[in-house]
Amino acid sequence: MACSAGCRDKSAMKSIHPFPAKMAPDLVKEKLISFPAESRILDPMCGSGTTLRYASDMGHKVVGWDIDPLAVKISRTWCSRFDLDKLREQADLLKTKLQSRRTPFKSRFADCPETQEFCSYWFAKEQRDDLNNLSVLIEKLFPKGRRRDFFHVAMSRVIVTKFKGASLAWDISHSRPHRKKEVNNFETIPEFFNSVEKLIQIFKDYPSRCNVSVKRQDCRKGTSLEKFDLIITSPPYINAIDYMRGHKFSLIWMGYTIPELREIRSNSVGTERGLPKLLNKKAYVDLAKDVCKGQLSSPRVKNFILRYIYDCEAITKQMNLLLRPNGQLFVVVGNSMQSGARILNDKIFSILAAKEGFNRTARHERYLLAKSRYLPVGRSNGKLGKRMKKEIVLQFSKA
Repeated sequence: MACSAGCRDKSAMKSIHPFPAKMAPDLVKEKLISFPAESRILDPMCGSGTTLRYASDMGHKVVGWDIDPLAVKISRTWCSRFDLDKLREQADLLKTKLQSRRTPFKSRFADCPETQEFCSYWFAKEQRDDLNNLSVLIEKLFPKGRRRDFFHVAMSRVIVTKFKGASLAWDISHSRPHRKKEVNNFETIPEFFNSVEKLIQIFKDYPSRCNVSVKRQDCRKGTSLEKFDLIITSPPYINAIDYMRGHKFSLIWMGYTIPELREIRSNSVGTERGLPKLLNKKAYVDLAKDVCKGQLSSPRVKNFILRYIYDCEAITKQMNLLLRPNGQLFVVVGNSMQSGARILNDKIFSILAAKEGFNRTARHERYLLAKSRYLPVGRSNGKLGKRMKKEIVLQFSKA
């Protein structure tokens, strides 16, 4: 189906926010092209919303979930229709309110010493004050909803950066923040309004067809009254990218505390934690032996590999419940390295999907461009030698 009037070629569509290891747009379009318009599609780990946006623009009915609050805001914003003139009016109102403010608002972290300590370490005073005033006014002026999300994403774009940004850290956009500066001359407020204008321009060039349903929900526990024709997603890999490590730099300015974000992170798929103590481990131990190529010497690593298998089982169970008969499941995964052992994540999903009654109909490997290699998988020479060079695309059908 052709995209909406005024919309450019979606193969060149700009992303609205930095996000490591995004789903490849060409892969999404390739998988969606065989589905009739208005198919019901779910991405239960939607990340930055690539699947949602392209599926929506192709005329499908789309739903997205994610456990990461910033991912939900980015996806919801990218998949929203906005009155761009109204957004500019609201940006002008926000600028007027900021300019007329003579004294800073009370620190939003006053009741959480741990969050205050984090903020004081990673942000210099001028940027702290500017972000505090900006974030408080955004919440005062815009009720919860897509407009607030839009301005939160614009604010996050000046924080989650590679180098120059509102914090004292580098490499936040790749979720590898390290403090690189002691002082910061970054002009937060002017750069925020530049960010707003850039977002408006992206939406002018690539207008969204409709508002897509995106909510914060755990894909291992998600329930839905509707059934889907297609589920397409890319699950996190074992200890591959710690999204929350970078995203918390923005989320603290959106009402989240460091303890709250730690709790979200600890319950995410792919993080380092062991199995529930009362769970019978034997089935997971047997599967781990089958999918691990190499010797795992660390009991701690063994435990969180077992937990990853446990999470993947929960995911496949939910996907089975959410798909219609003859529905299709596409999973894009990469393999991992832990303590020198290669973990075959694609084999984990293949075995667990078969256990749930899925039929695997296709498997192919997709090599990545060097600049797209985010995930370290093994030892090699050169800066890019240690990064993931390919991903595996799995296709299943529900009996």
